[in-house]
Amino acid sequence: MLKRLLMMTLALCMFLSGTLAEDIPLPDEYLVVDEEDEILTADESAAAPSGLNPELDATLHRLFAQNNTTGAVVVVARGDRILYHYDYGLADKQEKKPVTPQTYFKTASVTKMISGIRVMQLVEEGKLDLDTPIDEYLGYPVKHPRYQNTPITIRMLMSHTSSIGGHYYAGSTLKTQLRNADWLSRRPGYYYRYSNFGAGILGSLMEIASGKDLNTCVDEGLFQPMGVDAAYRVWLLDQPDDAAMRYNEEGKAARKRNFYITEPYDPNAGAEKHYDLVVGDIWIRGDDLCRIGMMMCQGGTLDGVTILRPETIAEMTSSQQGKGGVTADSPYGLCVHRAADLLPDRMVYGHQGRSDGVLCNLYWEPESGFVFALITNGCQIKLKNYICRLSRNAFAAAWAYYGQP
Repeated sequence: MLKRLLMMTLALCMFLSGTLAEDIPLPDEYLVVDEEDEILTADESAAAPSGLNPELDATLHRLFAQNNTTGAVVVVARGDRILYHYDYGLADKQEKKPVTPQTYFKTASVTKMISGIRVMQLVEEGKLDLDTPIDEYLGYPVKHPRYQNTPITIRMLMSHTSSIGGHYYAGSTLKTQLRNADWLSRRPGYYYRYSNFGAGILGSLMEIASGKDLNTCVDEGLFQPMGVDAAYRVWLLDQPDDAAMRYNEEGKAARKRNFYITEPYDPNAGAEKHYDLVVGDIWIRGDDLCRIGMMMCQGGTLDGVTILRPETIAEMTSSQQGKGGVTADSPYGLCVHRAADLLPDRMVYGHQGRSDGVLCNLYWEPESGFVFALITNGCQIKLKNYICRLSRNAFAAAWAYYGQP
């Protein structure tokens, strides 16, 4: 309680004094300090006040301005209630279109965690098994060249311990990609290395297990039951014109708008072609992303709708070391990042996504019921221990107000 009061007092002082969050002498475990950061002046019209917490609004406004953020949303919940929503900046610079609660953002690698939820539903249904060799689902051998007798499993893909390298070249079939895979020199299960391609294979496995194309599979199993408007392509969303443009770290547009509206998705392409979608292609609104975190934080059920069993959530958030052929100490459970340093005294769970300037974070802390969602369509990416400094500071600021009852 004393710590929370101290943090709130510091945040209030920050608001009154106009001091940037990076200049407040908070403990290192709460705040990331970078003395070389350039202080930028933000256009006050670029933010939509939440009306819920002016002090936190001011802190986030300054953090986003300092990190050259084009547009962003932050949503905070505790238990089964969203307590805070803050929109910042522009969804589209050319059209001067502001970010609103209706804006969709690309989630980058948070797509992996969202997709992993659907994988675990199929595990619960008995259609997938964490420790069955994936070649039994694919119908052709998938073997490490040096360790032919060690199977590659879904558990390994989800914990990033498969030894399948992360590089791939979109366009060819999954079988061709695996034949030419950039394998690590380590035995599968014995070494952690984050792999975009390895996680992407989960999309193909979901299509095989469900008998449906990936977007339909995840939409019917997760998005529709939760009332979430999300998709792997912009044009599959309910309101595609509300999708934010993407910008790089310098604030330049990464693509033209018509690219997102026309980006191809063939529902009949089959599992051999949809191995790259899970890498980072889901688009979603801030509130809906937060609600997925709330469901995970509440043990798999939200608003009376059960998505996963509590024991499945526990498995996803636990270390996989010593289970099903995994001996490596990975920071990932099953498509869930186990963040040991966002808070000084407890584990926080979730995932981060980043692509060029796009940043996405979804993290929750089960003991308090605290859930934090942040998405930008472009900002400066500076990392500390795998998590963006902007995200760490925004998380710390939100925790100070909403992390404790």
